[in-house]
Amino acid sequence: MGTIRIDPDLIPTAGPGGKKSKTAIEVVVREGGVFEVEGKVLDQEALQAALKVAAKEGGEGGVLMIKAEKKGEFKYVQRIIKAGAAAGLRQVAYGLLIEEKEEEKEEEIKERE
Repeated sequence: MGTIRIDPDLIPTAGPGGKKSKTAIEVVVREGGVFEVEGKVLDQEALQAALKVAAKEGGEGGVLMIKAEKKGEFKYVQRIIKAGAAAGLRQVAYGLLIEEKEEEKEEEIKERE
C-alpha cells in the first residue's frame, strides 16, 4: 500500500470564475457510515466505482474532498481515504460537515431582505 502524504498548501476552494479548483469528487460521510456523492447514497461498491471514475477524469491533480458529520466515526473517513488512494486519487481534503437547520436558513434570508 502506498503512503498518503498531507499537502499543507492544498486549498480546494473556488478558483477564478467560480470553478472548484482540482476537486475530482466530493464524498459526504453521514453518521453510521452512510456515504453520499452528489446527494445520492452509495454502497461501498458504487462508491469505489465513483472514485475510480473521478480519478480517471480528475487526473493526477484530482482531489478527494471528504466532508463528515460531527457525530460520524473517523473509521468511515479512513475507508474513503483508502478507497480513494486505491482508485488513484492522491490528494485528500477533509472537513467537518455543518448543516444549518431549515428554520435558521429562513431567518437568515428574511434578515437579508
